[in-house]
Amino acid sequence: MMPDCETCPGACCRAPLRPPLANGEVERIEAFLGPQGGWLDHRLIALDSGGACPLLLDGGCSIYSDRPRACVTFEVGSEACEAARQRAGVVDSE
Repeated sequence: MMPDCETCPGACCRAPLRPPLANGEVERIEAFLGPQGGWLDHRLIALDSGGACPLLLDGGCSIYSDRPRACVTFEVGSEACEAARQRAGVVDSE
């Protein structure tokens, strides 16, 4: 059964996953977050104190339609997805 992203609390947006950012994405996202965005020099998304991407809000990804390429290409149902869902305690209903 394919995992349902609609019922997932953003497991792929939490530690230890930190997507690399492509050229231009750092500047674009820093502009969105403002001067205290919390980005790292080596082009990885910095995690907030709860181990989540700072773009993840209660309603989901705050820039979903314009999210980084690494997030767009993250494969639903992949081993990385399943591992993230297990760490987050997400149980799929059948």
